Parts: sequence; structure tokens; C-alpha cells
Amino acid sequence: MINWLSLGTIFVWSSSILARNSTSGNSTESNEASSNLDFGPINFAGYTNYVYRDNVTSVQILLTDTSSSYIPSRFITAFPHGNNGALVYFVPLNSTHSNSPSNASGNSTLHTTALGATLNFSSVSSVNQEYNQTGVTGEISVSADLQFGVTLIGGVRTLRDYVESGGTVFHSIFNYTLGPYNDSSVTLIRHWINGSTVQYFQWDTVSNANISVIPNSNATIPPNITITRPDQSSNATIRFTFIYNFTETTPVTPYVPLIGLGREQLFLTEAANGSAPALQSVLTSIQENGSAIADQTAFLAYESKFLAGGWRFLTYFGRDTMLALRLLLPVISTTSAESILGAVLERANETGTLCHEETVGDYASFINIGNNQSYLGNTPYYSYIMLDTDFLLLPVLSE
Repeated sequence: MINWLSLGTIFVWSSSILARNSTSGNSTESNEASSNLDFGPINFAGYTNYVYRDNVTSVQILLTDTSSSYIPSRFITAFPHGNNGALVYFVPLNSTHSNSPSNASGNSTLHTTALGATLNFSSVSSVNQEYNQTGVTGEISVSADLQFGVTLIGGVRTLRDYVESGGTVFHSIFNYTLGPYNDSSVTLIRHWINGSTVQYFQWDTVSNANISVIPNSNATIPPNITITRPDQSSNATIRFTFIYNFTETTPVTPYVPLIGLGREQLFLTEAANGSAPALQSVLTSIQENGSAIADQTAFLAYESKFLAGGWRFLTYFGRDTMLALRLLLPVISTTSAESILGAVLERANETGTLCHEETVGDYASFINIGNNQSYLGNTPYYSYIMLDTDFLLLPVLSE
């Protein structure tokens, strides 16, 4: 999991040696910075992570590490925009397993070797289709015949609840439906609860692969989807495409696009006159030697807000962002600081209490229904339960 607080930890040592007269307000920022990102793999906890961001989409892609002993192999796409994504488990076709009759169940007892699935990152690109359908596409190489295990399409929170509960937390309201299919393609479709957004999760064969789809007569039970290799001595290559059309929320919460910040915008590039010599050294290191870590942080940085961590969160968390801002104040740009503080103030309630966590997108509709406020649709839900969040704002503003 990418966690942007980890960057704050890395720079704690530098903060302690910087002169207190070096303030971000007097330093120079780059005005011609690109927010595009294209990096990976980052290996963490048995998974390989990739990030792709351009002016169309922003996404984190995960695959089970080929050296991992985890079975089956898990594939995830997670988008900050709308806090949206999809998950599918690739189960080796020769596995001994048992599936639960639920669209989001299917925990298996497996007796087989791990399935090798690798992303061809050079094939990853954004997708921009008619009716505002945007997303990502790319190719995956698989080393064995497989079947789709648990497959989820919906909010990142939906995916996280399922994964962190060990497959026990899922609501049928998040079920998908089977779309068009043949021996070279299959599309899974899910409409958001509010009906305004449609997600398409499509798989196509590229080479040495055949797709078999057996629909289930019970719509609450997922279809049986298998991918086999005509040439058993070679890998199969399959292409995934995930698109959705999240372009608005409600009349009272108008659509706000997520515009990313690049590392040149995220951090200062030049120290102010009179600053300690160490500051310029640190700033140079961020842009050069520390550029990989800075890019990871940039994936979580946007003009309208900063996000907590990927892939499981990718939403606003007040306490996390203010703590990180405090740690990074000597090196962070005014653009970044204003983004963080602007998001904090924007989400304060009528009593001045600061928001701990936001829920946006499809999962916001689910929360609003649970609160007997279905009329709110997918209006963002703000949680104010964390008491110490309120005590972090003034110390940051004072500096």
C-alpha cells in the first residue's frame, strides 16, 4: 500500500536541521510542472503496485507479486476520482475450491501452485470514450489457465471492506451484471446505486487465450468465466479495460474534477534567500534522488484535496493530511499547503468541528441510505468522530 505519510517520516530528519526562518511563503515554486505520473512496479506486502495518471484519469493498479505464495492472484484497479475501482481474483483452473453462492463471495480452499500474472506496464494507457466514459486499459500476461473468482465492481470502500473482512463483508446492492460476451471478450457492468454512473469492466484476449462464459440462471450468482491457453507451453495475454462516467454528484455538491499536483508543484524547488544551506540540499534531493518517493506522494496530491493512502483509502482524511503537512512544512509548497488547508476548512461543519474522513461516490449513497437519508443520493458523507483532529489545525496555521 502506498502511504503518503511515509514520505513525511522520511523528511522528519531534514526538518530538524532546517532554519526556522525558511518559510514556504517566501520560496520559489515551479509554474510549469507536469502532474502526469507513470511509475512501477513498487513491491510491497506481496503485491506489485503501479500508478498511472494523465489529464484523463488517475489510477493505482495492483497485482499479486509473482514471487508471492498467495493463492489466488489478486488484481485491483483503484481510482481516486469518485473513489472507484474493481477487483478480481484469478484462480488457477486446476484448483480444488468451493464457491459461496454470492456475487462477492467465493472463498476457496486451494491446493495448487501460485498463478503467475504480470502487468505489461508499457501497455497501460487512459481511455476516453463517448458519454464521459473514462478509465484505464492495459495487458496482463498469465502463466496458466484460470477462472475468475470473487469479482467486485464499485467503490474502493466496497473492495476494502471485503478484503479486510476476509471475504465476510459485502452487500448484494453492489452486485454486477453480465454484459456482452463471446470467446474473445466479456464485459461486466454495474450501475451505481443512484443510477447516474455506469461502470464497465471488460476483458479481451490478445494472444494465446480463449474466454468461456457460462451465465448463471440465478442473477444473484456470478457467471463462470474461464480463460484457457490453446498453447499450454506459453503464457496467455489478456487486456483489461475499466471505464466509468462519474461527472457529477448532486445539485448541491457540483462536480469538482481532481486535478493532480506534480512533484515540482508539490514541493519547493528553491529555498528563499537567507535560508539554511541544508534546505536547498534537501529540496534538490527531493527532485532528484528522492524523485521516486516524491512521485508516490504526488499521486495522492490534488488541487482540491490531498488523499490518505492507496489503494484502500484514496479519500480525504483530515488528521492524516494535517499531520503530514506539519511534518513537511519546511519543504512543501504553498500550493500544497493551501490545498490541504482549503480541504480542511471546506469540510468543517456548522459548529466548526473538523472532518475526520469523507465518503464519496457510490459508497456515499450506501451510507446515506443506511442513515435514512436516501434523498441525498451520493452527496459526500463527512465523519466528525475523531476528537483530536480539531486540535491540529491551529498549530499548522501558526507556522
